[in-house]
Amino acid sequence: MADEKVVFTIGHTGGRGCGTIMGDKNLKAIAVRGTGGVSVKDPVKFLQAYRRIKKLLDLKDTIDVFTPSWSFMSANVLLQLFNEQGWLQAYNAQRGRMESFLTGEEYISKYVTRPETGFCCPFPACGRRFEVKEGKYSGISGDEREVGFAMSGANVGVNSWPAVLKFRVLCNRAGLDEFHVMFAISWAMECFERGIINKEDTGGIDLKFGNEDAFIKMTEKIISRDGFGDTLARGSEEAAQIIGKGSEKYLLTIKGREIEGMPQRSCYQIALALSVCENGPDHTRWYPPYPPNPKALPKDIPIPFDPFKAFQGRNIEDKGRLVKWLYDTRAVLESLPTCVFVIRNTLGVDMKPWLELYNACTGANCTLDEFIKIGERIVNLERAYVVREGFRRKDDTVPRRMLEEPILENYCPPIGKNLDLMLDDYYTLRGWDVKSAIPREEKLKELGLDFVWDDLKKMRGSS
Repeated sequence: MADEKVVFTIGHTGGRGCGTIMGDKNLKAIAVRGTGGVSVKDPVKFLQAYRRIKKLLDLKDTIDVFTPSWSFMSANVLLQLFNEQGWLQAYNAQRGRMESFLTGEEYISKYVTRPETGFCCPFPACGRRFEVKEGKYSGISGDEREVGFAMSGANVGVNSWPAVLKFRVLCNRAGLDEFHVMFAISWAMECFERGIINKEDTGGIDLKFGNEDAFIKMTEKIISRDGFGDTLARGSEEAAQIIGKGSEKYLLTIKGREIEGMPQRSCYQIALALSVCENGPDHTRWYPPYPPNPKALPKDIPIPFDPFKAFQGRNIEDKGRLVKWLYDTRAVLESLPTCVFVIRNTLGVDMKPWLELYNACTGANCTLDEFIKIGERIVNLERAYVVREGFRRKDDTVPRRMLEEPILENYCPPIGKNLDLMLDDYYTLRGWDVKSAIPREEKLKELGLDFVWDDLKKMRGSS
């Protein structure tokens, strides 16, 4: 429905903007039918490699404390942790925590009707089906695999499972990205409370933080592109251009897209990784978004960063090296493809099990360095594409609030100039021009991307 209305859809069912493009072209669906099959080069070795990976995800023997809880609750296990640590984007990221917030335990005990899992998933319940059985939202039901919809409660100051579940159902049925909607509404709520917009603008809706009815009503208006919902459906960045009056100061966007629920001011690697993401904020491009516990890493795993420095969230040291390695390795893993949920235990840092699986399937006989180089080639090709479309270093940034404003209740200062220092390091490690963030000729040729340079050489030195 959102696609048909050409709402600015990104992520989740919105699909990184694909739905918007389909709606613009009046394209309802694409049907594909195949008659062939896919053969595995070495079935015996492939099965052996798969079993080694599955053993690492064993709930009883894993060294990753998150694996068992993730297997049943997914990212919902993080709700209470985020609130305690002050990592929420509460009230449009003005605060890091709420006095009382949703918990995964309440969700499981009151609203989950049964667990779900994906086809061939090694986890028993990476998803859940839910139902609200009483109250004004009684009868709504659906399913989920992620915690994003629940984070919306903190964004808009609403502490209600039925409300965020209603929000989830609305977005899912309409094909909308939950992050786009929740941050567009929380931005509008801050603008409303600061007097930038009023009830005349919102069609009579008292768009204040904590107003549950206003939150749901505005979600419905975005879906139908009705009234002020039509403005927010364009994305908050375009909405700020329409409204003006300094409203852009409160935006939470990167490269035109609303951010996710990641704590940028508390974890510098998150700020850096989100800023350099070619398609806007997307933590699945470098998942998990938190560095591994160095004490849990086997000594024989080759990693190009210092795990102890990388584990320190507010230390800029080695963040460039960590983020580059995460992007390169995840690019090749996503190309296999795999699910980000199974990049747990040592599977997030040790690429050898994945390499064995790839070689057994394709017969490619890649070395570990060649395997990771595939990911580096993907990242550089993506960067070259956005450079061609006009993006430069100035676009590799995070929202103004993260750079300039502290989180007072947990004494977390803003990122400040630390982001520029990390960007310098990241671009240097990448072999990109530090001033423009354009890949250098020698790097592209090293990766076998000579043909790309012809498109970029005229842009060399552009800013």
